[in-house]
Amino acid sequence: MGPYSRGTSHTTGVFFETLYEQPLLIVVFVVAALAVGYWFYRKNNVSKHD
Repeated sequence: MGPYSRGTSHTTGVFFETLYEQPLLIVVFVVAALAVGYWFYRKNNVSKHD
């Protein structure tokens, strides 16, 4: 494992190692987080205007 995972639990280190080996997963996580944020934003703003 790389130096970025020092001082973390083994599970956390494995998680970051997997992301490091599969950079496409980072893109998937970012897109999913943006989609969820946009969904909450639209849900809250649409209900205020009704």
